[in-house]
Amino acid sequence: PTLMPLVSSLTASSLFGESRACPMKMTFPCVKSIFEGRVATTGTSLQDFSAVASKRVTWPDSLARLGKRLVVASDHTLNRLYPAAFVDSLNYEDLNVPLFERDKYAYRQTDKWMADPSIDVLLLHIIGTDKVAHQYVVRGPEYREKYLEVDNFVRSVAELLTPKDYLYIIGDHGHNKQGGHTEDAAYIAHGPLFPQGKHENLDASDMLFLLSVPYALALPDEYE
Repeated sequence: PTLMPLVSSLTASSLFGESRACPMKMTFPCVKSIFEGRVATTGTSLQDFSAVASKRVTWPDSLARLGKRLVVASDHTLNRLYPAAFVDSLNYEDLNVPLFERDKYAYRQTDKWMADPSIDVLLLHIIGTDKVAHQYVVRGPEYREKYLEVDNFVRSVAELLTPKDYLYIIGDHGHNKQGGHTEDAAYIAHGPLFPQGKHENLDASDMLFLLSVPYALALPDEYE
């Protein structure tokens, strides 16, 4: 609650809990676990900085085939994995701005997308909460400032949602005191079809089910 008061308060009206990250603890395999419902292989983890488009059944691509209009703000991660799914995108690495300036561009772009009624789904990969743990003391002043900033961003998005909308907050891994990745992660699933104040610990691959619920998506045959 002291790090992210708004996000913490959402647990009272949401399904929430730990979401035990994928064993690799690296971004690409963890994201694949979330959006494809599988524990990624060792070979996948080698793509962490050279990803190619996923050839599996994926959540973004499934929504796009339904006619949903998706947008994404991310580094190369989501942009490379699911390029055909998005009608608009922001890639932080194309901005040529300092690392800790990237989130501000995501906030501004989100404001534009939220004002566009034709957009159905926003995927917002806010990377500052990860980068600050790698460069500053975990739970130090810079760390706390960044997490409060992101909490305020979540608040600005949540305030624009209607009772029919869904809000997911998902971490792909945690950090230890030295800023290294751990398997500790968390999720919040907020919306009409989810119970309120329900604490249930799940795996990262279970997130695909939760993300699919509002759209009645059929899950992949190989879903784990």
